Amino acid sequence: ATPNKQGSPLVWDDGADAAAKELWNNATTWLAKRYPDKYDVDKHKVKPRTAVETAYDKDHTTGLDAFVALASIIQEDIFLMRATPEHPEGYVFVAGASCFSFDPVKRKNKGLLSLHEPVPWYPEMAAAVRRAFDNLNVDRPLYRANFAFQNFDDVITTDVPWHPRFEERIAADELDAKAGHTSYFDTTQPVPTTPEGAKELYVRVEYETLTRLPINDDFILFTVKTYVDKLDEFPKDAKLALLEGLQRADDGQKIYKSIDTPELYEALISYLSL
Repeated sequence: ATPNKQGSPLVWDDGADAAAKELWNNATTWLAKRYPDKYDVDKHKVKPRTAVETAYDKDHTTGLDAFVALASIIQEDIFLMRATPEHPEGYVFVAGASCFSFDPVKRKNKGLLSLHEPVPWYPEMAAAVRRAFDNLNVDRPLYRANFAFQNFDDVITTDVPWHPRFEERIAADELDAKAGHTSYFDTTQPVPTTPEGAKELYVRVEYETLTRLPINDDFILFTVKTYVDKLDEFPKDAKLALLEGLQRADDGQKIYKSIDTPELYEALISYLSL
């Protein structure tokens, strides 16, 4: 999916115009230096030497054009959070291009706490996250990774409108009715209840970064790069690490990782213990 219009998988606020232009300049300069075999910089244009053909003139475009162009030539989903002192949650989600991780339309104009409502342990760490945003230095980005399980190999989550089976799930009334966490299971497909079935699952890892823009420094860039790999192909030490994490998981964490049914959880524990 390539974000190419207002609406899913794209949300936009004109107040992010200058920040998006700055982001394009910084990102494309870095891409050309880091991957000279893949990207060319010719005057004001960047031309990927890949299947995606995108050229952008920095002097004759809008911030929205810049944002869409960048989302079209990198694999990360990209989002802009803006420091908003008058908002009780401090930072507001104002722009996003999300092909793989979640539906940005549902999250536009939400603050930090509202964005993380589905995360069971977030209220206890909300103050620490706010401090991390406030103290984020331009030259010291932050990163983290999370993991969940799914029963299909797509990197696109199944509850976004552009997923191929979205309409099928709606027709079957199988979408999670709660305004909660994105479900990583395709409920039109079987859910394993045995160790043999659990080995067919996939592990979804989202690698996330936070970077403050140097010039428009009231904006923070949030990126998500999604990886999906077959559980059975993980080395033994990685499986043991997953096992340890699952054994420590409370009920809220199990829901967040899409493994809250007892049969599925026990099947995973049994498989990873082999």
